[in-house]
Amino acid sequence: MAKKLTATDLNKLSKGINETRTYPILDGQFDVIINQHFKDTSINNIFTGLVEVVKGIEASELTELTFSRIAQQIGMTLMLREFTDLPIPNKNDFQTLIKVYENLLNTNIYVEVMNKLPEDQIRKVEKRFNDIKSTFDEIERKANETTTVPVEAEHNGDSE
Repeated sequence: MAKKLTATDLNKLSKGINETRTYPILDGQFDVIINQHFKDTSINNIFTGLVEVVKGIEASELTELTFSRIAQQIGMTLMLREFTDLPIPNKNDFQTLIKVYENLLNTNIYVEVMNKLPEDQIRKVEKRFNDIKSTFDEIERKANETTTVPVEAEHNGDSE
């Protein structure tokens, strides 16, 4: 029979998911700390941030941007913010985050750090993203079904 979970047990379990590692980047010029376990709460923060960015875009003149472009560039920047100690601002603003993304990409930090993230943890984020995308696709499909009502031929009681 298993024992009853205590607060001490819960704290011990939580400490196990806070493991980090330090990696040199840019030929050893800088160190970056990377979480080795991506907590569900932190993954949720990525998607909350992404929603905030999308809402900000909808309120601006940037409506030509596609969700997949936003998700790729901003989502990955938010992931780096959550799981590394890179200097990424906490502000969920498209212009700010896209500038950080471009700076990270242009300096090769983006690629170098992404290659150091634990692959199994990236798959965990990708799975959550795909689950959320599937849910939104299903909601959109159902919304389109309910708004597309077939036009029935009028019947006025006259027979031809």
